[in-house]
Amino acid sequence: MENGEVPAKKADFSAVVGDELCRLAASDEKLCVITAAMKEGTGLSDFAEKYKNRFFDVGIAEEHAVTFAAGLAAGGAHPVFCVYSTFLQRGYDQLIHDVAIANLPVTICVDRAGIVGEDGETHQGVFDIAFLKTIPNIQIFSPVNYLELKMHLNESIYKIQGPSVVRYPRGSQPTLPEDFIPSSDDFQFYGNPSSKAVVITFGRVFYEAVKCYDRLKQEGIKIAILKLNKIYPLNEKIYEHLKQFNKIYIFEEGIASGGINETLCAGLLKHSIKADVHITAIKDEFIPHMGVSDALKKYNLSADAMYDIIKEEENER
Repeated sequence: MENGEVPAKKADFSAVVGDELCRLAASDEKLCVITAAMKEGTGLSDFAEKYKNRFFDVGIAEEHAVTFAAGLAAGGAHPVFCVYSTFLQRGYDQLIHDVAIANLPVTICVDRAGIVGEDGETHQGVFDIAFLKTIPNIQIFSPVNYLELKMHLNESIYKIQGPSVVRYPRGSQPTLPEDFIPSSDDFQFYGNPSSKAVVITFGRVFYEAVKCYDRLKQEGIKIAILKLNKIYPLNEKIYEHLKQFNKIYIFEEGIASGGINETLCAGLLKHSIKADVHITAIKDEFIPHMGVSDALKKYNLSADAMYDIIKEEENER
């Protein structure tokens, strides 16, 4: 199926993670999975049934889950902790002291990353990027579809020697254009490579950027899209590519303070890139209960909002 699609009855990111972990566990006796009273929500019901001795539900104790994962990793296991973004906040101290300082190979699957819609105000997963990127040794991935999710999950478990995070939204993958090729590279370009304007984004918002690109293209406005697959730490080669652009638009489905937008801007300064930068990220406020599409519109992360921002800016140049 296209874009790594799975059968309709399991067409969501959480279920794909659960299925992939089951597949890997069949040939990897060291693989074990941890959850914190969220077995069904994180798609782990099948894993819990098939691999009872390698599935651990620690209850509502995310702090313990992180420390437990560290102990398993120190003992030679491949631990994966599946947790909602909003609940991982409880384990920040343990991530630093028990996982990162020892640079242990613990994989964190951050479910419900970004705007969550009907889950409500308390569950909005918009803070994980900002607090995770303060932790030394950590690597963070943000796939846009199921195939990329599997790629990054495998890389996190089997190639990265220290702590790693794979973050993904609630719900199903978007329908991407046929010419989009999922990649395990740290970043990739889509769109018009000869453009002087580039949109930088990652995860679900890439889909919105592609729709915006198509609309602008019909009106003769050329842009490129830089899709970040590994969002932290950023590959330094990105800045060599960014030197060709004089206008950079950053769209981030996360809180503005401490986000990837700040990392990118610091890198632009470091590399003496004097492009005009326009940042769109979620305001430093709590997102009220609303649907995902409504929230994307409210925070100017929808395709229509991107189109309005870019067209106005490009028409003024």
